[in-house]
Formats: sequence, C-alpha cells, structure tokens
Amino acid sequence: MLAGLGAGAVLLAVFVSGMDLVLLVCGIASALAAVLVAAFLPGSTAGGGKTAESGHELTTAR
Repeated sequence: MLAGLGAGAVLLAVFVSGMDLVLLVCGIASALAAVLVAAFLPGSTAGGGKTAESGHELTTAR
C-alpha cells in the first residue's frame, strides 16, 4: 500500500491513520458517556412535573 511513497509520505500516512483511530475512539467514548448520562439522570415525576423538596433548609438569594 505505501511501497511507492517516500519516507515523508509514509510518516504522514501513519500519522493520519493514527488520528483517524483517535477520532473513532473519542466518538465512541462520547456516545457512551451520553448514554450513561441519560440513563442515570433523574426523571421527572408524574405529579405535574414538580419534584419534591428535600428536607434540608433552602436558601434564597436576596
């Protein structure tokens, strides 16, 4: 495949091939992260879309 190319062209082809692999791995990792975030985010409740307040004291900005 790279037999007729010079040393510089071979190095460039190897570099581009490695960058293609990095792009593929990063794309798979980001898709997996998006699926995990969607799976573990708390969903909305059936009570009109409002969630229950926690038991601790809430602070307000004045």
